[in-house]
Amino acid sequence: EAPVPRAHAPRFPKPKEEGWWLVIGDPKANALVCIKRITLQLRAKVKLDFVAPEPGEYDYMLYLICDSYLGCDQEYELKLRVGEAVEDSGEEGEDDEEDEQ
Repeated sequence: EAPVPRAHAPRFPKPKEEGWWLVIGDPKANALVCIKRITLQLRAKVKLDFVAPEPGEYDYMLYLICDSYLGCDQEYELKLRVGEAVEDSGEEGEDDEEDEQ
């Protein structure tokens, strides 16, 4: 794994690593759904946790925002389809409890 690139910031008091913010937003509701600070390498795999909205289809925006350089920010349309919740029968958890005793 390569080191995180350093930003060119000669007036910053200490070495500055490039930082990125991954943001999911709902532009229609002017609402923030999820935000996470990440460091980018050649490849990045990121897990975003957020509470799923009510069942339906949603048009969100995915923003990738750099905290070190102007003009590097990117945005992408993100279509999300949320289905009905499926109840867990709880059978697996009951078996696990019996095995522990």
